[in-house]
Amino acid sequence: MHPAMENLVEDHRTIQRVVDAMHTTAHQLLANRPVDTSALRQGISFLEGFLEHCHYRKEEEFLFPALTASHAFMADRPVAELEADHERTRRYFGELKHTLKGLDQGDREASWQAAIALTRYHTTLAQHIHEEERTCFPYADRTLGQEKLDQLMARFAGVEAGLDGKPDLHELYQAVAEDVVGALSVSEAPVGARA
Repeated sequence: MHPAMENLVEDHRTIQRVVDAMHTTAHQLLANRPVDTSALRQGISFLEGFLEHCHYRKEEEFLFPALTASHAFMADRPVAELEADHERTRRYFGELKHTLKGLDQGDREASWQAAIALTRYHTTLAQHIHEEERTCFPYADRTLGQEKLDQLMARFAGVEAGLDGKPDLHELYQAVAEDVVGALSVSEAPVGARA
């Protein structure tokens, strides 16, 4: 697979690890157990920065237009459907963010709403990632050609560098993801399990 598509798959792995860790919070909320809202906020902050301003930009500004311009994109999963998936995840993400104040105050209704939003977000994003990796990325790899794929990789690198003008910011987000996953894993430990 071309490095441009591998770049997107690597993003997916990072995003999925964070979202999986955040989804454990939904189980805690449904069980009426306390959650570490600061760890959840860390996850939200990561996703706002990395998913929205890096990964989705690569797809929406560069990959999807390249596929649309190819005029032969997959009949079973057109670009418009992939873009609609992005909008659905944004809506569920917004619903989750809306619950934070209530979670901080221990509001039971906010807990239920957060659990629902987390579950919808997790499920929709997991299905979307699966579809992109099953259909979209292999299709792009086969049909766009070496020159176009090289151009995409250069543009992806520009997005990553342009996050704040530092070329290593992508690596920083990888480290932040590890911190978020670690914080959420600690927050789900049984009472008394922490030293």
